[in-house]
Amino acid sequence: MKRSFVFLLILFIVGAGIAAAVRYFMQSPKNGRLSVKSNSEATIYLDNVHIGRTPYDGEVMEGEYTLKLTAEQPSSDTAWQGKITVNPGTLTYVNADLGDSEFNSAVEVLWLEKISSKNSEISLVTNPDGASVTLDNEAKGISPVTLADISPGDHTLTVTSPGFDVRTINIKTTAGFRLLSFIKMALVRSDTVVEDDEPEATDSSDLIDEATVSAFPKTTVQTTPKSTVTPKPTKTTLEKPYITISDTPTGFLRVRDEATTGSAEVGRVEPGDSFALLDTETDAKNTAWYKIEYEDEKMGWVSSQYADLFE
Repeated sequence: MKRSFVFLLILFIVGAGIAAAVRYFMQSPKNGRLSVKSNSEATIYLDNVHIGRTPYDGEVMEGEYTLKLTAEQPSSDTAWQGKITVNPGTLTYVNADLGDSEFNSAVEVLWLEKISSKNSEISLVTNPDGASVTLDNEAKGISPVTLADISPGDHTLTVTSPGFDVRTINIKTTAGFRLLSFIKMALVRSDTVVEDDEPEATDSSDLIDEATVSAFPKTTVQTTPKSTVTPKPTKTTLEKPYITISDTPTGFLRVRDEATTGSAEVGRVEPGDSFALLDTETDAKNTAWYKIEYEDEKMGWVSSQYADLFE
């Protein structure tokens, strides 16, 4: 009787250990794949840990990370830093076109997540937001945007915004997956069109469970000429309330047709310009917008994020 009890106790302990081990391995993080490329060699940091140099391709534990790229050219301090997500069994792809400053650098980040649909989806965020989006030369709206019921296969995704280089990437969508994409656009650098050989596509399906994504920026750099801005009255000639445009990352501030980033751009104003405040409005994100007369008899809205109010 005593031996039977001991034997049953041992079985219980072994069974509990096996069950705990199964739970541990089922719940333990899984690996995804990270691929990082750049136009020139750059050092890669993942959560401030140096993991190598571009081009980089390796397995990374699933999770959210801060990725930092630092250009390695002599006397260069160009860097880009942003959030990335690595999902198990899928590819996270980063392509950086590093310029002489962060403003002149463009970066694309693409990754996948599983969805219930039999088709594909594309979710796009851009910096700056409010960029015009086309898929296979068909207009799809203003970023940020989510495109549902996309047929699996090869597509061409293009984003345009005045004052920024056009970004065009070739993507491959897969049934049952959403392709999430972040595109940081670079300021227009010149009016010169540069043409190089287009890079070959990379087949990465063997590492991501048949969910393949490949993205390469087109090597033809298109530019949009900057608009001219007529001088505005200084704040010393204005009565309160008025606003003064503060410094912006782009060196200008867009004037919108309506009080939202999804509205069309109707003009631009520059840091230091001052305007009489005609009206105020708050958008769905609780951001205040100011209505101004940016040119003679031309009205529009600017975000309070880059404007100082004087009352």
